[in-house]
Amino acid sequence: MKNPDLVQSLRQIFLQDELTFIIPAYQRGYKWTKEHVRHLLNSIESKLMICQNGDQYFCLQNITLCDSEEGLRVVDGQQRLITLTLILSQLKVKMKSRIKFPTREKTEAFINNLVSNHELSEADSLDEEYISEAVQTIHEWFETNQLSLDLFLDKVKLIVNIVENEATTEEQTFANLNGVKSELDGSDLLRAIFITRCETETETERLLGAEFDEMNKWCKEEENRKFITKLVEINKIVETPVDKLGSYHARITFDEKRYPIDLIYKLFFVLNRNENEEYNYIFFEKLLSEANCRKVLEELRLLFSALKVWMKDRTIYHFLGFLIFNTKGNSFSQIYEWWKAGRDKFLLQIKSAIRKSLTTEFREDYSLTDLGNERHPWYLGHFDDDGRMGVLIHILILQDVLLCARHPEVGYLPVDYFTRMNDDVEHIACQTPNEKDSNDRERWQLYIDAMKDLAVSMDDNQLREDIRALETATNAEDAMSVINKYGLNSAGNLVLLEKGLNRGYGNSVFESKREQVIEAYFQNGKHRRRYIRPYTLKVFLSSTNKGGLSRWTFEDFRNNTHRLFEETRKWIEEQ
Repeated sequence: MKNPDLVQSLRQIFLQDELTFIIPAYQRGYKWTKEHVRHLLNSIESKLMICQNGDQYFCLQNITLCDSEEGLRVVDGQQRLITLTLILSQLKVKMKSRIKFPTREKTEAFINNLVSNHELSEADSLDEEYISEAVQTIHEWFETNQLSLDLFLDKVKLIVNIVENEATTEEQTFANLNGVKSELDGSDLLRAIFITRCETETETERLLGAEFDEMNKWCKEEENRKFITKLVEINKIVETPVDKLGSYHARITFDEKRYPIDLIYKLFFVLNRNENEEYNYIFFEKLLSEANCRKVLEELRLLFSALKVWMKDRTIYHFLGFLIFNTKGNSFSQIYEWWKAGRDKFLLQIKSAIRKSLTTEFREDYSLTDLGNERHPWYLGHFDDDGRMGVLIHILILQDVLLCARHPEVGYLPVDYFTRMNDDVEHIACQTPNEKDSNDRERWQLYIDAMKDLAVSMDDNQLREDIRALETATNAEDAMSVINKYGLNSAGNLVLLEKGLNRGYGNSVFESKREQVIEAYFQNGKHRRRYIRPYTLKVFLSSTNKGGLSRWTFEDFRNNTHRLFEETRKWIEEQ
């Protein structure tokens, strides 16, 4: 570059010399927001008005470059260089200089298409999304503002610094220049360290950069991000407050919302921390010495590989998901240690931990055996519940897990549905009366017949009194007060159902509920507007329903209670 240490105008930098600005793999991507772009444009506009006459000019912040055979490696100033390129593109200026991304070929092609053809392609990465947003902001700004092209090219200048061409110097310069900037995330610097210290002839800067980009992209996918976030949350991680860090590290933080790969770094911290050690960038800086960096990279790769297997393997995904969302006391370190023993032993450990947790949840007032008793109430109302509803919810979610793990056609349970967050505990046969039930004497007769069958096998005066009361009941409210004692609050008459659907149809009769559940299932689509759980769907579609398609009878929820109990008991007692 001519006159490398002098102030250079945009005309010199972009139009006169054929310069190649290389964005090294260790650099973070383009991250300027609309506010950054507008601020730059407004600043340039206001300053150029003063610079129209005379020798005055507007000098932007420095850019720091490292000269190499391939071109000028951008150590600092990437955001400004790219934004200025985007502005010149919108002004349809034909540029000689260009920006090159050795490890982000798609992003390079994205910008080249914009510069050469003034076309904005579809964004395929976070960098491209930011660039698209910047281009739109520039376009909107020029709709209400103007810039003199000559003034812009000649009066807007940059101070160019050239540093030595040494990898360690380049890396240190990058860290020193960026370490105090609020937009820099810890993952940027970790990426820089891994690439500069682990690069070889076979594992080039490009390949290493692409590897870390893949990790970040994988973690960004919604279901992956939610699952890994929970793996992080099951651990106690203390993050060092910013004001307790030294000045060099004061702004180096980890924000997994912007950089999802930070979730993997947190899990890696859990695996390698000492007792009472806090989470911060200094921890990684000490860990990633020149001698140790390659070993740490291999460990990070193993961790990432394990996470991908856990999300892809149907059986592991469902049982591990149930474990981390519905049990306590299992740290990620322990889970990862199980994994080292191999897949089969890993699953055995997970299932054993689930069984142990479920067994300890039952109490004297609501035992595992009570799960199979149709007269045992598992629903006491939201304000009267003594803890049994929490156990029931876990059992119902377990049924979903068993169905998904055993039957590929069922699909994967979405991460959100490892808990009942989006669902109500719903009665299949209504707990409270409705108009159609009030007039359905045939329905009451089915209950009466079922209770008479029950009375044959037991000597129960209360049961006989309740039968007589039901036979003489004149309204649904009186009838329901009797029937509630004999199975409406049993486990077999309860499912988890999406809140909006459940509260939308009110106290509908079974056939109405069934129609709406089936309709919601087929309207679900990929956006899961109303996800119907596998076990809930199975119950509503049961081919053994004694009441057929139009009724859910006493015998139906009694039989379903027994099926639920047997399925749960067999799994818990399975060795």
